[in-house]
Amino acid sequence: MSFPVLPNTSTLIAVALVMNRSHDDGPSFVFHYPPKVSPFDDNEEKATPDDLIIERLSQPEEEALGTAGHKKSTSLQWSRDDVLQPGNADSMPWETFVGLPTQDLASILTPKRSFHKKLFHLSLDPIHCIACPMHVPEGGIWRRTRKKKNKGKSVASTNATNMTNRKDKDKEKEESVSPKTTVENAQSVPVARLDEAVSKLRETVVTDDDDEEDSQAELGETGGGDDEEAGENQAEQTARDSEHHEPVKEKDKEKDAEKEKEKEKDRPQQKPSPMTMFNLVFFLNPKKHETNELVENIYRHVLKKTTRIFKYSQQQSDFVWKESKRILATKDKGREMKASMNDLWLEIMRTSSLAAAIRELYTAVSNNRIATLQLETAGGTLSPSVQIPFPNSISQLPAEGAIQQQGIWLTTAHMTISDDNNSDEPEMVDRTFGLLLLGSDKKIIAELESDPDPTTVAMVEFVRLASQPNNTFQQMADTHKLTLSQVRKFASHFIFWRRGIAIPPLFARDVYIASPNLCPSRLPRASQEWQRQFPMALPLPVFLSELSTAPRQWKYWSLVKAQRPEYMKMLAWLMRGGWVTQLCTFAYVVVWPEIIYEVRYAREAAKLRTARELYERSEAAANASSPSTSASSSPLSSSPDQSRGSGFHHYSHPHHPPGSGGPGDISPGPVSPTIERRPQIGRPIKGAAAAVVAASISRAASHHSAASSATALARSNHSTMADQIAEHARLARQAAAAKRKAAEKQTAHARKTPPMATPHPSTNNAPHLACIEPHIILDPRRATGNEAEYLDAIKARFGSETTADAWQRFAKYFNGQYALERISLQEGMRRKDVFNRIGEMGEYLLCVRHW
Repeated sequence: MSFPVLPNTSTLIAVALVMNRSHDDGPSFVFHYPPKVSPFDDNEEKATPDDLIIERLSQPEEEALGTAGHKKSTSLQWSRDDVLQPGNADSMPWETFVGLPTQDLASILTPKRSFHKKLFHLSLDPIHCIACPMHVPEGGIWRRTRKKKNKGKSVASTNATNMTNRKDKDKEKEESVSPKTTVENAQSVPVARLDEAVSKLRETVVTDDDDEEDSQAELGETGGGDDEEAGENQAEQTARDSEHHEPVKEKDKEKDAEKEKEKEKDRPQQKPSPMTMFNLVFFLNPKKHETNELVENIYRHVLKKTTRIFKYSQQQSDFVWKESKRILATKDKGREMKASMNDLWLEIMRTSSLAAAIRELYTAVSNNRIATLQLETAGGTLSPSVQIPFPNSISQLPAEGAIQQQGIWLTTAHMTISDDNNSDEPEMVDRTFGLLLLGSDKKIIAELESDPDPTTVAMVEFVRLASQPNNTFQQMADTHKLTLSQVRKFASHFIFWRRGIAIPPLFARDVYIASPNLCPSRLPRASQEWQRQFPMALPLPVFLSELSTAPRQWKYWSLVKAQRPEYMKMLAWLMRGGWVTQLCTFAYVVVWPEIIYEVRYAREAAKLRTARELYERSEAAANASSPSTSASSSPLSSSPDQSRGSGFHHYSHPHHPPGSGGPGDISPGPVSPTIERRPQIGRPIKGAAAAVVAASISRAASHHSAASSATALARSNHSTMADQIAEHARLARQAAAAKRKAAEKQTAHARKTPPMATPHPSTNNAPHLACIEPHIILDPRRATGNEAEYLDAIKARFGSETTADAWQRFAKYFNGQYALERISLQEGMRRKDVFNRIGEMGEYLLCVRHW
């Protein structure tokens, strides 16, 4: 997976808020951050020396110098704070943005309703403006009133039915739940509530107006036990009364409807909002080949969610409109007082939480941090968070100059073979991974315990478990009575909010080296923190050098077993900062020439054996049908005189004299052109087949003996018989050639050297193997044809049945992408047993080591 395109201070220019009003004021450029943004030119990008030479040759020298000087002076001019637009003495510096008047920008950045809640992408070369415009509903009012549902005429009967069903369900639960299950359910309540809390944290805003109304309706309809009991009593009373007072009830409904209408008339009608739309705009200056991906990342993860947050706050308390009025009023006051732009912007961000949120949005997104917004609305403070997910690991070394990727954990551990086919959430981490917290577990626990929400109790317990990164998620679930799905949800929550990363469990017998992707610029500060936390350890630069000089198992560094826990903490600290990475072993299946020759020899022998058995069966069938055919043909055979008189030659079998009744005793006569009996193609014309042909010819001759006087018919029969005899001869030659070829193959196969298994096929230098090259199976799971036969041949060579079974199970991991150190976790076996089995298979494995 390639590293995603992320914004930075050079590609993200600014963030601005634009709104449109219904009266004559029209669109307004409310606020932007940072305050000073210089104009951009497409020619400011770095050009290659060849481009500069071509540009200079294509322009006169004076024009090139004049253009360059004008560009430089223009850039310096617009970077001044006290500059005023030429020709307009009343213009202020904040009324110009990226070299364009803000009034013009506000006009083009307030699109029509057709762009409502859609991506709005405008290119002002080289600047790209992306936004998600939000328009007021058709009624002109941002706040929507929830309509009451009409329950209809069957309210009483429905309530009575629901009350009866609820009582029946409660009775069944009381009868079916045992004390043991009751205790287990009581223990799982906090975890279930925590699942809901985690899902709510992942969705910080209401995604749609209808969803918002439904959620508010659910909150409004939810009550305590007393309300529920009162509702049941009321429903029961209503059901009892409905049997006798149906007409009275209809009259009451009509009266209630009339009263409701009168109340609606008395209520003050809400006026249409002056603000018809608002638009949060991101100004980008990306590279041409990164434009689409950068726009997609910002729009999907930041812009769309932030716009929905603003819309929700606007619907609740007109937050965006009130804050926009406050910002515009502060600007007008600054114009009157002729305040500097820096002072004015500080005042705006101090008095307006919306402006402060825009500043936080720009600062956090441009530095790849989580943006936590603080919106001071009339209904209370909203603190949503947005971010672009940042990868916590890469599998390849970044290109030179990729500063963003330096210091990231370098590993290929996520390229795994997962057997969780029944997982409902395939994007979650593998069950054989563990969680490494990126901060102090004590600090995280203190933050969670400060929250009075009771659902945080289970998460605090999970943090205590995750503080030991040598446990897998599966081990956490098995040991502490948590389901694997719950553990994964907690881990995904910490990973999403950058409080932890998923890593293979740390093990003392694994090998760790200094990461080739470590960030040298952070080494001085990290060395001080390392020395403060581990005063007895070697200095960090020296320790990293020792790790890479001669890679060893981690337990080698702890000379005393009692020091091993402290060294495991040191390892966790190094992994957390991306200073070390695990040196893993990967394997491919290599098929040596001895195995290839053995498979080829066995396949060739099997083909010859099959051909010989087929030939023998056909011969046996022909010999079995030969006597009956001869007997049936003897009485129909013509006399020698007739055969000589007809002009046909008499063919006899070499082992059967004429007239003996054998298969060679054939006395053909005239044959009808409509009757043609040909032998089966591909079988030699001998034995029983020859007898069948003779019988057919004899029967045809006897059947048409009465028409021997017709000369034309005799000539036709003579021609047909000649063709048949020629065809028989041709088939006989083909059968003889095929038999001769099969005999030659059998002879050649017999001359070959029979395969002989040796203890070490990799060192077999026999002459008959000189022309065969070894073969590497890239993915044994998808092995078919020859590769599948190679795997079976290797399996047959293991003397131990345990090793043969292990080969069948482990072969899928020998694809060069799955570390051998993790097979024991995936298969649930002891690490020692796994490596003993792999050691017995080592003759047929090609191993490599990398991260």
